[in-house]
Amino acid sequence: MNRILVIGGTGNVGRLVVDQLAATGAQVRAMTRNPDAAGLPPQVEVVRGDLTVPETLDRCLQDIDAVFLVWVAPPATVAGALERIATHARRLVFLTAPLKTPHPFFQQPNPSRDLTERIERLIEASGVEWTFLRAGMFAGNARHFWGPFIRAGGVVRWPYLDAPTAPTDERDLAAVAVHLLREDRHGGAEYVVTGPQSLTQAEQVHAIGRAIGRSLRVEEMSPDEAADVLGDLPEEKAEDLLERMEHEEKADVQELLPYADDEAGGLMTTEFVVLPKHLTAGEALARLREMAETPNMIYYLYVVEDEESWKLCGVIALRSLILADPEYRLSQVMRDEFQFAHPKDSAREVAETIAEYNLLALPVVDDAGDIAGIVTVDDAMEYLLPKDWRPRLPRVFG
Repeated sequence: MNRILVIGGTGNVGRLVVDQLAATGAQVRAMTRNPDAAGLPPQVEVVRGDLTVPETLDRCLQDIDAVFLVWVAPPATVAGALERIATHARRLVFLTAPLKTPHPFFQQPNPSRDLTERIERLIEASGVEWTFLRAGMFAGNARHFWGPFIRAGGVVRWPYLDAPTAPTDERDLAAVAVHLLREDRHGGAEYVVTGPQSLTQAEQVHAIGRAIGRSLRVEEMSPDEAADVLGDLPEEKAEDLLERMEHEEKADVQELLPYADDEAGGLMTTEFVVLPKHLTAGEALARLREMAETPNMIYYLYVVEDEESWKLCGVIALRSLILADPEYRLSQVMRDEFQFAHPKDSAREVAETIAEYNLLALPVVDDAGDIAGIVTVDDAMEYLLPKDWRPRLPRVFG
């Protein structure tokens, strides 16, 4: 009978693969860094191993025929670990992503994709008989993403609610993996596993509401709030959420991730409107009407040097633009002296500046003089107010 090693045997999918293999009577061994805390069925052999220390795999792989691999380690030791797997085992089933699926979620360049592609190339060149199990979104992530909102009340605030996915139940994914591990006829095959239906994130939240007998409401979250959420999630969950986003939306959020919550960069949003200074007031208003998407509320327009520039040279209140002579250029209407913040400025100082000058928003300008974002009065006041007062504050910017 084949002996099977599950690497990542205590993870969300690996644990289910171990359980289901054990239920079939297969000889299964699970590798984990902490066997004492594994909590796996008694008939499963649990061994200590660490992907970051490839030499620890030798004992784990002894007398093993097939391996189920979930890569959950830094990239530095990929080659060494795969070399040991190929030396000891005959077959390898690798849980990977649907990199060849023509969906924007899976065609965006990012470090996770680069690592996965590298692992696949090394596996293909290793000489081991391989099978790629390509999984999309995991259904269980909804617990991490939306569970806290649902438990706290009836409103789920989340970014990019119109983004569609077809989440897969991890139990179904494990069942496919068990099938591949127990049969010899899947060498060189690639299987894409999805859920039964593609739904937007908003539709998924409403489906959960119906299942638990509650009416849930969804509200769109801005990029700056999304960056805060990502910062609070475990790394693998944050990466999964990023993968759900369209390229432009993802870029907006990634711009904000490097900043701490107590910095202007962590408080700002990238939802603002820039216009080149050579436009007339009439042309600027026409451009606003033609924009496919604009922020929920526009109080200020940010004037830049030219069409391809982000260098901030002035600010115009929307009311001033509407009242201006349509033939005047923005350079004649704008204020070229204005308050601004640097991305690394203290969030408290930014909030105090907004309060002191009675502003609705404050531009954030980087070392090159480019506008990086804006801090709205909503976010500024929420930062200054005591936490128990914040729910009482009306949202100006939606």
